[in-house]
Amino acid sequence: MNQRKYQTALTPRVSACAQDPPAAGDYVFRDGLRFARPYYFDYVAHVKTRWRGRTVVDLFCAEFKGRTRDYYEQALAAGRLRVEETSMSARAGRQTTTAARADAQLQAKPTAPDARLRDGQVVRHYVHRHEPPARAARAVPHARA
Repeated sequence: MNQRKYQTALTPRVSACAQDPPAAGDYVFRDGLRFARPYYFDYVAHVKTRWRGRTVVDLFCAEFKGRTRDYYEQALAAGRLRVEETSMSARAGRQTTTAARADAQLQAKPTAPDARLRDGQVVRHYVHRHEPPARAARAVPHARA
């Protein structure tokens, strides 16, 4: 495989739901701490071989233990946790044109609670993030060598 095809195959696709991280104006400085304003974030993961055959709620309860089963069931019902299909051309890893890559964007389908995961799917979790504060130390420029 030549270098150009290899780079094209590894080029990540940006989701329409993805949010940029907070901009510089989204920080609040108080009492020597830097607080990031709360924001929404879309976690995206391609289905791994070990995940095949599991339901999305079972997967999240076993692999992402930061929240309860009730939370994941409610998130699935509300559409914040979902499973989506990818296009066949994206799975085949073929070099494509810009228009074909646009067609290869993830396509949302309703996720049934008992649906089993399979190859070629993507799991998404849309969350409202609250980051912990960080020290707001003054930036010190590096000395030039």
